[in-house]
Amino acid sequence: MIRNFTSVALFLALLSACAKSDSAMTAYLSDDVSTAQREFKPRADQGDAQAQYILGVMYTEGEGVPRDYSLAASWFKMAAERGDAEAQFNLGTAYDSGLGVPKDAARAAHWYRKAAAQSQVRAQHNLGYVYTYRIGVAADHAQAVHLYRQAADQGYAGAETSLGVMYQKGWGVAQDHGEAVRWYRKAAEQGHANAQFHLGFMYHCGSGLGQDSKQAAQWYKNSAEQGDPRAQLYLGLLHAKGEGVPRDDVTAYK
Repeated sequence: MIRNFTSVALFLALLSACAKSDSAMTAYLSDDVSTAQREFKPRADQGDAQAQYILGVMYTEGEGVPRDYSLAASWFKMAAERGDAEAQFNLGTAYDSGLGVPKDAARAAHWYRKAAAQSQVRAQHNLGYVYTYRIGVAADHAQAVHLYRQAADQGYAGAETSLGVMYQKGWGVAQDHGEAVRWYRKAAEQGHANAQFHLGFMYHCGSGLGQDSKQAAQWYKNSAEQGDPRAQLYLGLLHAKGEGVPRDDVTAYK
């Protein structure tokens, strides 16, 4: 999770820095990572949270320095303690995955909570997941729904999908398959493979909308092409039975 996020956050930081003629950021943007690292280091040592965060990214990615998850986590921790929301999220994911620090679900939840309080969208979603499945905290489905909704309102497809799950199962909200479908569709239309699978399944079963094997097959296909094994299985079953697609044993086997 760290890698996926840092590239986005770093891109935004770089845009901001270019507007301010920041030489270290400009060097980084120009792929002169050695110069960038040399200029960021003294700033980070003096307590510059943004420089600390960027060094964490560089050690995570192995850019201009040997990849070192322990050093990355150390820099993220310094920036996180100074209130940097992106560093707080990345430190949470480090504890979540055990990259550079001992795996610790409670500490992961702590840092997700800090970042979520600053409206960091992935932290809101991850903290919701923690509350949903009782990972390092007591289960609290109502709080999970609240957090998912905050992230979904920012258009985050992962949270839209998770909100769909909550409505489908009736966790923290009254069970409502129609509302589940609405959230799955929002995420599926953004290309989210998990949401596409769930939407296909809802069409397959006729939950929250009319049963439609053709639509089910299409959404399964969209998800399957992104590597979702559940969608691949169900699409194969539809081809084996000729439901919504031509019956084709070869395609089913594939």
